[in-house]
Amino acid sequence: MRTSGAARPWLPAGLRDAIEQRLLSVWLNDRHGIALEQGKPPRDPDWPTEPDRLGSTELHSLPGEGLILLGDAAATPLPGGAAHLATTLSATSDAMIAYGDELHTGPDGMVCGHWLKPDRTDPLLLSRGMLLTGLVAVSDRAPGCDALLDALRSGTPLRDALAHLAATLPDTACVHVAAPVAAGPAPMPLDAAPPAPPSPLPQVSILIPTRNGWDVLSECLASLERTDWPRDQLEIIVIDNGSDDPQTLQQLADLQATGRIDVLRDDGPFNFARLNNCGARRARGDLLVLLNNDTTLRDPSWLRTMAAHALAPGAGAVGCKLLYPDGDVQHAGVICGLRGGAQHAFVGLGADDPGYNHLAAVDRSVSAVTAACLVVSRAAFEAVGGLREDLAVSYNDVVLCADLQASGRRNVCLAAPLFVHHESRSRGKDSTDRTKRDRHRAERARAIALHPDLFAQDPYYSPFLSRKLEYRLLLQ
Repeated sequence: MRTSGAARPWLPAGLRDAIEQRLLSVWLNDRHGIALEQGKPPRDPDWPTEPDRLGSTELHSLPGEGLILLGDAAATPLPGGAAHLATTLSATSDAMIAYGDELHTGPDGMVCGHWLKPDRTDPLLLSRGMLLTGLVAVSDRAPGCDALLDALRSGTPLRDALAHLAATLPDTACVHVAAPVAAGPAPMPLDAAPPAPPSPLPQVSILIPTRNGWDVLSECLASLERTDWPRDQLEIIVIDNGSDDPQTLQQLADLQATGRIDVLRDDGPFNFARLNNCGARRARGDLLVLLNNDTTLRDPSWLRTMAAHALAPGAGAVGCKLLYPDGDVQHAGVICGLRGGAQHAFVGLGADDPGYNHLAAVDRSVSAVTAACLVVSRAAFEAVGGLREDLAVSYNDVVLCADLQASGRRNVCLAAPLFVHHESRSRGKDSTDRTKRDRHRAERARAIALHPDLFAQDPYYSPFLSRKLEYRLLLQ
C-alpha cells in the first residue's frame, strides 16, 4: 500500500468493513487528513474529512508523507500525540514504527495509571504486544506494511498484527516517543513462545565461590542435582576461598574424589570478581553460570530456559527472578541510577504479582542482572574481559552487564522464579559494617565513573519515573 497524493480521504479496499466489525480503530493520513473510527460509519459515502477523535487541524499539520496511524478502539488519542509520533517518525531516518507512552483509564474513564515505556525498544516486550499499544505510527515504507493491512482486513487483532510486523524489522526500526500519546484501558500481554533450548546442548560450567559454611553450600549443591541437563555436559566448579572449617574441607574433598565437583583453591582476600574469573579460566564450558552458594534451585528446567536466551544471537547476560525464602521477590532485574546507584527491581513483590504494567511477569531486557544467578556465553564473557577485579564485592556484576550492553549485546531477566536466594547468608550484609559500607560506596562510585551515561539514565527505565521511588511518577 502507498498513500495517495490526492486530498480526498481513502481507505484500502475491504478495510472499512473489517474495521467496523472489530474493536479496532485505524487512522490513515496522507498529509491531507483521514480518519476512521471503529463502530462509527462515515456520515457520507465519501468518508469523513473531520475525524471524531483526531482533530482535522492536527491531521492536516502532521509532518512527513506515507504515515499510517493505528489505534486501539478503546484508546483515545491525546492532544499532540499524533504530532509527536509523526515528527519522530519523519525525523528518524531508519525508523519505521513510532510509539509513545500511555495513560490508563478505569471503567469510569478516569485516569488510574500510566505506562511510561522504556526509551530503548525491547524486542521481548514487542513480542508480547506491550509496546505498540494505544496509538502507533507506521511508515508505509516499512517492509511488510502491505501484509500488515492484509492481516487487519482478514481479522487479525491490531496488537498481534503489529507485533508480527515488528518481529520482521531490525530493532532500530521501532522508536519510542517519551510522551503520553493516548489514554485507555490497560491491555494484557500477548502470549509469546519462548526460544527453544539449543541443540545440541552445550557444555556448561557452574561457578560457585565459597568459604566455609558447608551447611549453606550443601543445600545449593544438593538442589543442583535436580538440574535437567546431561551430566556429561555439566561441570560444577567450587572456588574455595580459603576454607579452614574441617567439615567443609572434608566434604569438598569427598565430592571432588567422586568427580561430582571440581574444587579450585584460592587463598587470597575475598574478591568475588577474581574468584569467578579464575573459575572461568578453569572451566571447560561454552556457557558459564555464575551462582551464589546461598541459592537453591526451584525449577529443574532452569538451565534449559536460561541457556536458550544466553545463546541467542546478540545475547549478553541472562538472569532470572530470585525469591526470598518467604516467597517474595529478591531480584527481578536491576535498575541503574535508582537511589543513586543500582537497585534490584520489584524487591518485596509477591512471586506472582505482575508488577508495574506486568513487567515482573514477562521476560524482558534490562541493563543488568545480579551475579547471584547469571548465565553468559564464554564468548561474550571473554569479549569484555570478564568481571572487573577492581570491583571486589559490589557492582562487579552490574558493570559486567553494562560492558556487555555497551558492546551491543542485550541483557535479559526472566520472569520465572527459578531460584531462592538466601541473600548474604554466607557473608553477612555490608550495611552492618562501616568498613564494608565505605568499600561499597567506593565501588559504586567506580561503577558510575565507568558507565556515567547508564547511571544517568537507564534506557530500560523511563526518564519520567522517579529515581527514588521505583516505578512512581517523577513528581510523586
